[in-house]
Amino acid sequence: MKKVYSLYVFDAKSAGLLFYVPLLIWSIVAAVILFFHVDTAAFFMLIQFLYIPFFGWWMTYRYSELLESGANDTLSPLYRSHLVLDATRLFMGMALLLGCLFLFQQVASGMDQPVLLMMYAYVLALNVFIGTMMLMLLLKSVELALGIVAIYTVVEYATDGQMMPWLISITLLIQVFMSLFQLVYL
Repeated sequence: MKKVYSLYVFDAKSAGLLFYVPLLIWSIVAAVILFFHVDTAAFFMLIQFLYIPFFGWWMTYRYSELLESGANDTLSPLYRSHLVLDATRLFMGMALLLGCLFLFQQVASGMDQPVLLMMYAYVLALNVFIGTMMLMLLLKSVELALGIVAIYTVVEYATDGQMMPWLISITLLIQVFMSLFQLVYL
């Protein structure tokens, strides 16, 4: 546990004020949920287009030094040894904050959140998390990777998911798995 804490401290020192951007976005979304009446559709829009695009933020800035400092040969063995721990702790940290947003919405609205909505949010978050990292490693540019995620988010918001419907197909897969789960276990 102490190692995980020390890695978060290292990340905060490495990224500087940029480390706190996802926490600032989370605070804004939490404040909107708690202080304004937000229905389920508006809540999911907040989550999908404001909070989830920042899931890859910490991982991107954690591994950006491999591309920007020119010390790829020196840093690769060190970062490779921490890759699984970094991916796990950074995703779980953001997922825990996402779970808190679902809890805040449930407390504020007084109704349970659909399980499918929660599963969709976590699958979408995992896609953004892995996608941002893969874009950064393939394109060898932090700015370009974050820019593509930003453009994707804006296009999805503007077209209401009609332009790039692959995430909608993931929703259909989740529905199939939920139906199978209900048939097998209920």
